[in-house]
Amino acid sequence: WHGQFTPGSGWNGPQNLGGNMASAPSPVESSPGQTEVFWKGSDRNLWHVTRNLSGRWHGPVSLGMGPLGGAPQATAQPSGAVQIYWPGSGNSRLWEGFYQPRTGWRGPRDLGGALRSAPWPVSAGGTVRVLWTGPRRQLTVVRHRQGSGWNAVGWQGPLMLRVGPVDSAPFAAVGGANAAVRVFWRGKDGRLWTASLTGRGWSRPVRLAASPS
Repeated sequence: WHGQFTPGSGWNGPQNLGGNMASAPSPVESSPGQTEVFWKGSDRNLWHVTRNLSGRWHGPVSLGMGPLGGAPQATAQPSGAVQIYWPGSGNSRLWEGFYQPRTGWRGPRDLGGALRSAPWPVSAGGTVRVLWTGPRRQLTVVRHRQGSGWNAVGWQGPLMLRVGPVDSAPFAAVGGANAAVRVFWRGKDGRLWTASLTGRGWSRPVRLAASPS
């Protein structure tokens, strides 16, 4: 389902976009304004719907790439490129599917790693980073270097950030120039924690909230 807020006219919806979902949806918007929504289908394959600049939604399409072991999470680039990540089925590795304008969809690709949570991708400054809870409940990250290609040798990591123990899947957001990426997670103590990535590297973890009563 889809709902939309437009400045000056407010909310409209709900709108049924179809599909047969076995996970939560993951929406992204890529330049020049195309919206795509991804999910794990009931057949365990990767599905998506697309809305172009005309504002018209196109029906659900399977991208295959299954079986997915969990919900996919997507990120997009200003170039129109899109990357999707998910945990493997029957294994703990990170998997990727990606779209590049003029060349189309490719994948699935096994990026390795040892996932103990859902992965979370974030794009900042032309670089994609994927974070997850790894072995010993430590936050783990891999990143793809900036460049014109999207190839396996462009990946660096996994790097264990040693901010744990982490008691949840991480959530990351893009910040300002002094904090290109900020990541949040629930600690073993039940409190909300955060760390940020700047030009000097990853900061020490900071506790933001008390544990629930």
